[in-house]
Amino acid sequence: KERCIMKRLLRACAIMLISVLAHHAAAAVFFAAHPDDVTLFMGQNAYRDIRGGHATVIVIITAGDAGNAASPNVHGIEGNFDHNQQGKPYYRVRHDAHNAALAYWVSAWAPPPPFKTTERFSADIPAVEKVWIGNVTIYNLNLPDGKLSQFLSGGQYAKFQDITGRNTYTAATLRETLRQIIVRNNAGRKTVVINLPEHDVSFSEMGY
Repeated sequence: KERCIMKRLLRACAIMLISVLAHHAAAAVFFAAHPDDVTLFMGQNAYRDIRGGHATVIVIITAGDAGNAASPNVHGIEGNFDHNQQGKPYYRVRHDAHNAALAYWVSAWAPPPPFKTTERFSADIPAVEKVWIGNVTIYNLNLPDGKLSQFLSGGQYAKFQDITGRNTYTAATLRETLRQIIVRNNAGRKTVVINLPEHDVSFSEMGY
């Protein structure tokens, strides 16, 4: 469901100079709802672009914080995302695992450490998480997992804070932020390949 909603939001973005090619990208942008969706649903394309040394941008829309929310951890405590064995919020563990997978794709022999910073897009969106790993740039928007539908027409809320409380989005500013990410990272490039996970009914019906 999150992936379908995300696709509807992305299609509303004003994207210029996009060409779809059958071969590897000179530059690529991957949009995903959760921190592991790129490796799960677009792994072949992402691996080829990253390992090929191409400029690759990955945008993770939600924090993925809804996962395992009701499962007890190894200590029997409910809420695995708050009380995992590493002492980190669940969504941070997912981001760390995602970064580690991407670093391995950059170089299996010497995975580069992630360089973490933030990027400003507006007064309401001053500190979007940004991570550099070799030729890969990752943006973690950290919107609440499972609530993107409330941005759509008829939704319950007109705006949402990310789960860190630092950035506040409306549907319009989310679309503009996604557009700006594409433009800022690909200025002067004639071809940028945009990747979205395709909805797979059989996979979704399995409970994933």
